[in-house]
Amino acid sequence: MKMLLFLALAVHSCVASPASQILDRTDITAAVNLALKAYLTSVDDPLTLNPHIEYKIDAPLIADVLLTMDGATLGGVKDVTAENCDLTGSGPQDIELNLRASQLALSVPGYSMNGTVVDHIPLEGAGQASIVIEDLVAKLVGKGTATLSPFSVTFTEIALDLELFRWTVNFEDLAPGTDLGTVFNQFFSMCGPELFDILEIRLNEGDGLLNFINGIFKP
Repeated sequence: MKMLLFLALAVHSCVASPASQILDRTDITAAVNLALKAYLTSVDDPLTLNPHIEYKIDAPLIADVLLTMDGATLGGVKDVTAENCDLTGSGPQDIELNLRASQLALSVPGYSMNGTVVDHIPLEGAGQASIVIEDLVAKLVGKGTATLSPFSVTFTEIALDLELFRWTVNFEDLAPGTDLGTVFNQFFSMCGPELFDILEIRLNEGDGLLNFINGIFKP
């Protein structure tokens, strides 16, 4: 899941106005969008993710399960755009980058899930799966230095905030031999924002996020 969100939101270099000029939010957003458009021309859609993904979902009162996904692809990445980006100050600057995906579609030829939901209900399943994420916004806020010709950013500190309108989950053959598969899929679909909050906390731990973003926006 971590690779899902990072690969869908990658940004590279672009040409725009020099950073020494007085720039408004529209200038910065346009620069990031040019960079994003240039980068996405080299990206396949759907995007092939890691061949094998393991993700431990540990959400109190929601789920305690191990999810594995094999052969997952992510569609909709070419439609990612930047909006309301901001850059203020000189020297160490306050930087805000907002990336929006109107719809991302995760397709999984083979998944397995094992654990419990709502603290005590056993849950297992294996088969095909799909997740449709609607109106996802990734806000990157931090301090660092940036230039716009060509566009580059070096963060010294950074935080990620994830927001989504909803996601729709469909795990086939979930709770096999029972009629609960539909109920569990509806349950996970309703808990999308809460599960993304847990993902957000994990991505903000340590220096992994900062190093990853600096690697993408390197001068």
